[in-house]
Amino acid sequence: MKKKLAILLYRYFPYGGLQKDFLGISKELVTRGHIVKVYTRSWEGDIPENIDVVEIGEKGLSNYSKNKNYVSEAMKSLKNFMPDIVFGFNKMPGLDLYFAADTCFAKQSKKKNPLQKFTRRSRQSFKFEKMIFSPSSNSKVLLLNENQKSDFKEIYSTQSERMTIIPPGIDRSWNQEESINVNEVLQVPKEDKIILFVGSDFFRKGLDRAILGLTHLNEKGISATLIVIGDDKKDTFQRLLKDNYLISKVIFLGPRQDAVSYTHLTLPTKA
Repeated sequence: MKKKLAILLYRYFPYGGLQKDFLGISKELVTRGHIVKVYTRSWEGDIPENIDVVEIGEKGLSNYSKNKNYVSEAMKSLKNFMPDIVFGFNKMPGLDLYFAADTCFAKQSKKKNPLQKFTRRSRQSFKFEKMIFSPSSNSKVLLLNENQKSDFKEIYSTQSERMTIIPPGIDRSWNQEESINVNEVLQVPKEDKIILFVGSDFFRKGLDRAILGLTHLNEKGISATLIVIGDDKKDTFQRLLKDNYLISKVIFLGPRQDAVSYTHLTLPTKA
């Protein structure tokens, strides 16, 4: 039966993991004959066919105010569209279905500075998360793994019947990409070990720890090159590299459509 779905997410950009999940699911819904309308603050890149995108805009100076204004504007717009299902990819009120790409904010906050919970952004995140996961909510949730399910149940006592763990998936074309000879293309010395880092939001994904690992190898006399693929600012990390005399051993390639090719590296054979 054909459904009208309103899909909500704060921002779309081509290289985020959550954004890739959102786009893949949206395309599949369209393929199955459903009507999809996306509400977002901003959209970067091409818009797929048969997906209607409403850009509400970045209204506000802080993430707190941008999210607050976005939710208010999106909910007003939904009254005209009258969807059968409101499907969110970020935590916010008013969702029938939520795709939980993130960890439990409340649990992760216990490991951070206790004063953080008094900021407007943290209070908003707690509030939005509770609106989805509290026992009084009717929102259904799609989860990526058992750890998420356990954390949300621990913090909010969320009913198991409202949570579904979806199976992991991978693009069928993954192994069909041509390999990259990094020694030739990027002028990496043949004796170097190759370390590949793929992911946007460098700090949260642990690029600083990857650099510390590279530092450790350097101290042990093991020559290695770190290749970084992702969309984020690199200034902070370049200072860390400069302090450890490793600037020449890290290559920032930025976001790339051919990131898969770098997982099929052609390495030199030993004589």
